[in-house]
Amino acid sequence: MRKKDKLLEKDGFNLGHEPEVVNLMKWLKLKDWTPCYRMRVAKFQSTDRGLQVLEHVKEGSVIVSIPIEACVTRYYLSTSWVGEILAEHFEKFSTQVLLSFWLAIEKDKFVKPHLVKNLNPQLETDKDLNPLLEKDADLKPYPGLDDHWKPYINYLPNEYSLPLYYNQTELSALPGYISSHVYNQENIIQQSYLLLKEYFTDLNINRYTWGYSTVNTRAVYLEKDPRDSGKGERGENTLALVPFLDLLNHSDDVSVEAGINIKQSRDGGGYYYEIKVDQDTSKFSELFICYGKHSNTKLLTEYGFHLDLLEKAGLVSNLGISEGHLPWNLQAVIYILMMDPSKINEWHKVYLQDLFQPLHSVILSFLQFILQYVNSCLVNMMAVQCPSKYFSYAISLVQFHVQMLKSCINVYT
Repeated sequence: MRKKDKLLEKDGFNLGHEPEVVNLMKWLKLKDWTPCYRMRVAKFQSTDRGLQVLEHVKEGSVIVSIPIEACVTRYYLSTSWVGEILAEHFEKFSTQVLLSFWLAIEKDKFVKPHLVKNLNPQLETDKDLNPLLEKDADLKPYPGLDDHWKPYINYLPNEYSLPLYYNQTELSALPGYISSHVYNQENIIQQSYLLLKEYFTDLNINRYTWGYSTVNTRAVYLEKDPRDSGKGERGENTLALVPFLDLLNHSDDVSVEAGINIKQSRDGGGYYYEIKVDQDTSKFSELFICYGKHSNTKLLTEYGFHLDLLEKAGLVSNLGISEGHLPWNLQAVIYILMMDPSKINEWHKVYLQDLFQPLHSVILSFLQFILQYVNSCLVNMMAVQCPSKYFSYAISLVQFHVQMLKSCINVYT
């Protein structure tokens, strides 16, 4: 390799030799997977594990093409042991919950006798379980009796840097706009866990939380599994797990198209989940995709308020405080909230405003109040003794929020 190429490669430390990665690649190739470009799993300074391309990727190229047989979809789960356990109750669960359940049990790699008995209520004694524990040609694989998904499960991270895993002291120190989201996640996980326990009594809450986190951080959108003769999925159920693709990290600066068989021509046919990029990627660079923009609903939920009038008027978008200024929409919201109740029907006059000069003192007080709150949270966070492994991520984020608020305040003083 030329010296120049070695310098270009410096930021991508090769991880392709790791056993979990090697086994995953072998497993995918057995399912008729071939790489679209020469690339490898690598560790980068800014993003940790990702995909490094070893050749130039042209705009409009399909960069990842994974056989549908390697994807975990709602349709697949309905044909697996998950569908057999839940039976007619399968449809009451979201795809998020079903995928989390599947991951939790597959991760354990074994079946305890009383769990197998849950699959067949007619079996009453442990000795009656012996036939099910034998490899019978007519028996569908149950969790632990089949290692089909083992290469995929083993390459998944064992831990995540999510606030969901912070201890109670750390959660209490977080600003409310972060902790409220975490508490909501905990509530959703607990409720779905208790429902699943009715059908699978030995489900472990920690393993299920890991499965839920895996789905949250790695699932992609898929409206219809082409093997499904039905109409497909809608809303929150358009989720699937796609091995290898989830190695791609996120960037706001890229645009992608995703779906089944985006590539028009394919030798041998078959269905593949594909990602096409709308920009070039230079040799030895990290390959990125865009997970999607943060929704306005998420921003509002984190800040803890919802305004119907403003939402209908289209004013609840772009409410975040960005470095150096308050966006026009946020100033418009403050303007409307301060209107005399008798004149609220004239709220549309806000569109005649430009600089909102009369509101500067109010905005300044608002920013100072928020800064005082966020800064006090930061002090509490910094005071946490023996913080957990990833708590520093939250600290650095809140530090940025403090700096951003100070920058905004300088504009109004």
